[in-house]
Amino acid sequence: MHGEARERGGVTWRSILLGLLLIPVNVYWITVIEVRWYALDGTCLPLFITPIFFLFLVTVTNAFIARRWPSVGMNQGELLTVYIMIVISGVMASHDLFQNMFGAIGHPYRMVSPDNNWEKLFFRYLPKWLLVTDKNALAGFYQGGTSPYRGEILVHWIVPLAGWTGLMLVMMTMMLCANVIIRKQWTENEKLVFPLVQLPIAMTDEQSYTRFFKNRTMWIGFSIAFAVGTINGLQWLYPSFPMITGVKQYDLGQHVVTHPWNAIGHTPISMYPFAIGIAYFIPLDLSFSCWFFYVGRKMFQVMGANYGWNAPSNAGFPFFDEQASGAWLALGLVVLWGSRKFLRDVVRVAFGGKGTEADASEAASYRGALIGIALGIVVIAAFSKVIGLSAWAALVFFGIYFLLAITITRVRAELGTPHEIYFVNPQRIMVTAFGPNVIGPANLTLISMMYWFNRGYRSHPMPNHL
Repeated sequence: MHGEARERGGVTWRSILLGLLLIPVNVYWITVIEVRWYALDGTCLPLFITPIFFLFLVTVTNAFIARRWPSVGMNQGELLTVYIMIVISGVMASHDLFQNMFGAIGHPYRMVSPDNNWEKLFFRYLPKWLLVTDKNALAGFYQGGTSPYRGEILVHWIVPLAGWTGLMLVMMTMMLCANVIIRKQWTENEKLVFPLVQLPIAMTDEQSYTRFFKNRTMWIGFSIAFAVGTINGLQWLYPSFPMITGVKQYDLGQHVVTHPWNAIGHTPISMYPFAIGIAYFIPLDLSFSCWFFYVGRKMFQVMGANYGWNAPSNAGFPFFDEQASGAWLALGLVVLWGSRKFLRDVVRVAFGGKGTEADASEAASYRGALIGIALGIVVIAAFSKVIGLSAWAALVFFGIYFLLAITITRVRAELGTPHEIYFVNPQRIMVTAFGPNVIGPANLTLISMMYWFNRGYRSHPMPNHL
C-alpha cells in the first residue's frame, strides 16, 4: 500500500464503522455455537477463533481493493483496530463472562422448591434487584418458545442486566487502567514476546503480509489444519462420516492398570493443529517447563499412591487445586514485586515528578490511570456495601480477583497458553483458606452470586486489553 492509505492513523471512522458492523455478527456467531449448539468453546482458547477468521476475510478483501485502488486500502493500524474491536466483543460474549450471567441471575428463583429449602436457607441474603425473581419471566428462558423482547418479560431482566453490566464495565475500566500502567514495563523494558499477537500482526503488516499470504509453507500447514478440522467437524455432526484419529484427546491412562502407576489417572494426549501452532511461538524454556512439570505432577501422584498418601483419610491428595491457587497468587505477587521500581516511577511521573524507567510520553496518562483505578475501588466498595458484602470479604474477594487478573495477563503476554484456568478463583480460595463458618452465610451467598465472572480466566478481559 502506498500514499494516503499509509499515512492515515489506525483509529479512523471507517475502521470503527467496519468494527461496529462486524461485532453483532461475531457475538451472534459465538452465542449460537457456544450457547445454543454447545459445539465449540472458541472463546475458551487462548487465541479466539472468530476474530482471526474475520481478520482473514477483511485482510484478503483489503489486499484486493488496495491492489486496484491503493489510496482506498486500509493500513495495518486500521485493520488491527477492527480486529481489536471484534476481540473485545468476543470477550464480552465469551464462555467465561456474560454467557454465565444469564443463567446465574435466574437460577435461584427458578430452582427454588420446598424440597431444597433454599428460601429459608439463604434467600434473605440475596439482593433481589440483581436477580430475575419473576417465574413467568424465567419460564421462556429455560423452556424456550417465548420472545425475550416482550415488555412484560423484558421489564424483569433490565435492572439485573444493567446492575451486573455496570459492575463489569467498572472492573474492565480498572483493568484497562492497570494495563496503561504496566504496558511499558512489559513491552519495552522486559520485552515479553506476546505469542498470541504474532499471527494478527503478520497478517496485517504492510511490509510482510504479501509474503505471509504467498508463503507456500504457510498454506500447506493451513490446508492440513483446515482439512483435519473440517473432516472431524463433519464427523461430529454426521457420525457416519469418516474421522481422522489421533488428533483429538486420547487418554493414555486407561492402559496403565498396575499399582502404583495407575495413579496417573486421566492422561490425555492430542495433536491439535492449533495447539502446535501456538506452541511454535512460545519460548522454548517455557514450553519445556509445561511438559516437565506435567510429567512431574504425574510422578508425584504415583509416589503418593506408592507410599499411601492418597488414602481416604487424606481426601483430596495431592491437592492440585490448592497448589494451583497458591502458585497463581504467588506468581502475581512476584510480578508486582519485580515491577516495584517501575511502579514507583509511575506514581512519581503521575504527580509531576521524574522517573528513570517510566515516562510521561505514554498515549494515556498515568495520572488518569491511577485516578480511574481509585474511582473503580470506590464504586466496588459502594456496590459491596449496597448488596451487603462485608468490608473484609469484599477486600479479599476483589483483591484476589484483580491479583489473578494481573497474573493471567502476564502469563498470556509471556507464554500465550495455558488453556484451562478453571479451578482457581476467589470463592474457592476464600472457602479453603478461611472456612465457611468464618466467611458466614451472607458473604458465602453473595460471593457465590459473583461466581459467573470468576469461575474461569480463559477469556479474561485484561489479557485481551493488553
